[in-house]
Amino acid sequence: MYYVDDVVIYIKSAGDLDIALADIEKDAADFRCKLNTRKSARFHIRQPQANDGENTSNVPTITLRETYKYLGIEKGQTIDHSGMWEKVEEAILEKTVLIFSSHLTFRQK
Repeated sequence: MYYVDDVVIYIKSAGDLDIALADIEKDAADFRCKLNTRKSARFHIRQPQANDGENTSNVPTITLRETYKYLGIEKGQTIDHSGMWEKVEEAILEKTVLIFSSHLTFRQK
């Protein structure tokens, strides 16, 4: 495998997350890869505890009210998921129309 596109890590404490991220960055460096912190985020479902430690990674923390995209789908605690399938259907329809209205031959489509 030449790259890992998306990773989700579930860990109980912020301190353990820092350790896991450091391990991932170290292991990635062994393969001459690095974590893209501009496209990464930390998210706490529960309020961090005082003994969790500080964010020692370069990965920014997002709040419960913020949203983020994972695999092209907007995620977060405040999103109304009831309308999500409609958004997916709209996106698929837009791409389908774009493909079938292009000037490509049938075999290229």
